[in-house]
Amino acid sequence: MKYGRWIAIVSLFFAPSLFADEVACADGDADACFELGAAYDAQGNTEEASSYYTKACRAGNGWGCYNLAVTLEEEGSGLKASEFYKRACSLNITWGCTNLASAYERAEGVRQNYGYARELYERACAADDGIACDRLAAMYDRGLGVKQDTAAANEYYKKACDKGVARSCNNLGVAYNKGLGVKIDYDQAIDYYRTACNSGNAVGCSNLGALYANAEGVERDLEVSVDLYNKACGMTNQSACKSAAKIKERLEREAERKKAN
Repeated sequence: MKYGRWIAIVSLFFAPSLFADEVACADGDADACFELGAAYDAQGNTEEASSYYTKACRAGNGWGCYNLAVTLEEEGSGLKASEFYKRACSLNITWGCTNLASAYERAEGVRQNYGYARELYERACAADDGIACDRLAAMYDRGLGVKQDTAAANEYYKKACDKGVARSCNNLGVAYNKGLGVKIDYDQAIDYYRTACNSGNAVGCSNLGALYANAEGVERDLEVSVDLYNKACGMTNQSACKSAAKIKERLEREAERKKAN
């Protein structure tokens, strides 16, 4: 999971405004250069956008460096992208730190370096970046460059969940459901699964559906379970589609038996 480009709200249709930015950019105004880059970016003119993002970055505009990095990465220039993510990060653009960390974690255009990735994620997470907290949690969960520590992973999953990262909410649900680094607590598991599900996480919906199907922490309710699996199915989770179909068949058989009696 990475961040995409950030486009400021700029005037795309008022020539006088763009002309003023042209003049200001030529005079070394970094923000004006960035606004021009964003305007051309929004119009789909990547070449002109990159030119102005470069000028903005050189003049000290972090978002210019960041958007240029995103463009370079999209073009397959991972190494160059990492250089500009690093510049953006040094200019306090947290998304730049997070994307640079991801590059080092996954060896995207750079040599894999879990230690450096962790440092960058820690910096971004401390700045309230939910995705960085989520990735940091995953590193502790899997023991990537650090000693595996489920309790620490859960702490970071909690921070990420609080920042709206749905999959972290689901992972916390799993932790409380299975007793991973915490005591089993079905109420907590249900709450986190539901939060994940309501935030668009298909696995969270499926996991909550399984609790209702298997009467874990709640009374068995196959109709609720089917609804949850169907919701996950609507998010293109094929496993959930199959589970919904099986439980629906079970409900139909039970209904037929009741009629027969």
